[in-house]
Amino acid sequence: MLVTVQDATNSSPDQALMFHRGTFVGTATPRAYPFTNLIGPASTNDIVVLSYRTRQSCDGCQDGILTIVGFAWRGDHVQILDSLPELFDAPP
Repeated sequence: MLVTVQDATNSSPDQALMFHRGTFVGTATPRAYPFTNLIGPASTNDIVVLSYRTRQSCDGCQDGILTIVGFAWRGDHVQILDSLPELFDAPP
């Protein structure tokens, strides 16, 4: 589940909340990232796939770097399968 702040804009931070069998097990990342999306077709019962967009030329722009990150349930915890994107200050 992705959550964001009230009255969010495209560049507002999003946080992915992770659940296992209906029980909250934590957030996908320690810090919220803007431009976060769930990639439903790539996700399964045990793997959640998110995309993160960084380094855009403006707050509302869809250019920049797209990073795909998988998160898998590993018995008693969520494991990050790929490298997270680097967080940068807001676009110019």
